[in-house]
Amino acid sequence: MFLEYKKNKSFVCDFQLIYDTDNKLHLDFYAYGLLKEPCVLNLKAKYKLLDYGLIEISKKKYKLISKKMNKITKNLNYMKNITTKMKNSIYRLIESNIEFERLIESGIYDYNVCKKCFDCVTDVMAYRRIADLSGEYYSKSVCKERYSKIGIPSYLITLNENKQKINDLNDIKIFIKEYSYLSTFNIDNKKYEDINNYTLNVNAQGNLKPINIPFDKSKCKNNIEEIVYSLSWYSEMRHIYQLRTLRNFKLFMEAKNMDIYNTDIRMILNYV
Repeated sequence: MFLEYKKNKSFVCDFQLIYDTDNKLHLDFYAYGLLKEPCVLNLKAKYKLLDYGLIEISKKKYKLISKKMNKITKNLNYMKNITTKMKNSIYRLIESNIEFERLIESGIYDYNVCKKCFDCVTDVMAYRRIADLSGEYYSKSVCKERYSKIGIPSYLITLNENKQKINDLNDIKIFIKEYSYLSTFNIDNKKYEDINNYTLNVNAQGNLKPINIPFDKSKCKNNIEEIVYSLSWYSEMRHIYQLRTLRNFKLFMEAKNMDIYNTDIRMILNYV
C-alpha cells in the first residue's frame, strides 16, 4: 500500500494507483479515512494529503504507526477494545445514511447532514488497515472448518441471493434501494438502478426485505474466534455501507446537477 520515496526519506500512498474506480469521491473515502488512522491508534503522528488521493508520511512516523499497529494486533485486550470501536463506527455510519436518505427523498439538503455522513464513512475507513492486518494474523489461529459454519455472508453473495428473490414490482424497488449499489465500486451503476432492466423470477419465494446483517457473536467459542468474527463482520459491513454512502452522495450530486465523476468532497461541502 505504501511505497518508500527515498529522495526525501518518506513513504507515500497513491490511491489513484491502488483502486480502479470511476470517481473522485470514492477515493476521498479512502484518503480521508487514512488521515484519521493515527487518531484511532491514539498516536499524534499525522499523514499529509499532498494532492488528490496522494498521502505522504515521514519514514520515522511510518515506522511508529507500523509498530503501534503490530502491538495492538498481538494484544487481545487491545483488539477487543478496537473491534468494539469498529462496530460502533459501523452503527454510526448506518444511522447517518438513514438520515441522509430521508433528506434526499424530501429534496432538502443540509450541510451538517452531508458532512456527518462523510465523517462517518471516513471514521469507518480509518480502521481498514488495522482490520486487514489483525484479520490476517488471527485467522491463522482459528479452526477454519468450524469457523466457516458461523456464516458471515459476503456483500456479493448478499447481492446475488437477493436478486434471486425478486418476484414482483415492489421487490424490484426494494432491491434497487437496498442492494443494487453492491454490484460495483464505480459510481455509474445504470445496469442495476434501471427498473426496466429486471425480469421477475417466478420461482422466488417470499418478499424481499431491507438489507440486514446483524452482529451476533454467540456462535464464537473463544476470544480468538470472537475477534476474527468481529473483523469479518466489520469488513463486510464496511464494504456495504461505503458503497451505500457513495450511492447516496451520487443521488445528491445528480439532484444538484453536479458531475458525479469529478466532484470531490470539498466541492460538495462548498455547494451545500
